[in-house]
Amino acid sequence: MFQDETQATSNINYKLGTVATKHYSSASQDTLTATGSAKIVRIIDNGVLGQNATITAKVGANGAASGIRTLDSGYAYKDGELVTFSASVRTNSTSGTGLLTLKNAANAEGYYASNRSQVSTKRGYIQDGERYQEFSYEINSGVAFDRYKDLVDNLVHPSGMKLFGQFASRTPLRVNVDTITHYRTRNKTAGTVAIANNSLNITGSGTSLTTNFSNNDIIIIQTAPGTFYQTTLNKVNSATSANLINSWTDGVVSGANAHYYTGTVS
Repeated sequence: MFQDETQATSNINYKLGTVATKHYSSASQDTLTATGSAKIVRIIDNGVLGQNATITAKVGANGAASGIRTLDSGYAYKDGELVTFSASVRTNSTSGTGLLTLKNAANAEGYYASNRSQVSTKRGYIQDGERYQEFSYEINSGVAFDRYKDLVDNLVHPSGMKLFGQFASRTPLRVNVDTITHYRTRNKTAGTVAIANNSLNITGSGTSLTTNFSNNDIIIIQTAPGTFYQTTLNKVNSATSANLINSWTDGVVSGANAHYYTGTVS
């Protein structure tokens, strides 16, 4: 036997033997139909039904709202108002509730697709039935309007349209263009050079520095394929020795190719 939790008590004594019974016509015990007896031969007390039970439940989220997009904001809502939203395809369904936060003005049906006709834009004008209307046009010209108005009316003016003239002033502009012709080319010297970091001295191996360079010439050092550094010589001492105006600060260089310019820039 199990006991309902509300029936749990320590004052009930169970005993074996014969006990009197009563029989009713319904569970409400309104009408007694008979009496009798029953013999209790065994009692097993299983305690209160469900007491100390371990219940594992899984709650699904199928159909839960993951986001909301407002199609038509409506009107007359208050900031902080609690609203209920439901699926339009489910009768009397309640999908959730939300707290309104009123911010900017919303676009509802009938909004402007562009700002072309709005007065705040560069092309925006209030129609006046004269110049700014659907059936007017304007000619921009450097010639005074009175000089060509009759000619336009007689030759090309569309019937039902209204003509306006806008004088456009033009100033001739003279531009002098100087061209620069490059005749200078880059050439590789014989041999290789070495430079210590933070040093002014260039040491050549198999070079002809006095043939390819003069004092204050530009020298190009190739430290790696596609990597070139340009600097200025101070003095060329010999075919294998020269020094720079500024100290070399691009790391230790050894076995590097040197290049020089030929030609002029005009």
